[in-house]
Amino acid sequence: MEKKREQDFANQEALRLSGVFNTPIPAQPPKREKALDKVKEPPRVCRSLEREER
Repeated sequence: MEKKREQDFANQEALRLSGVFNTPIPAQPPKREKALDKVKEPPRVCRSLEREER
């Protein structure tokens, strides 16, 4: 009984590893011809208020 349980565990572990290592590699996104535009973030509100106080 114990030997069968160990064999079942070994088979289960082999299937788990097979699933992990045999999964297809995800497709890479297509490369862009030109870079994306960089977007500047608006200034922080607290900093704007400090400038108004000066």
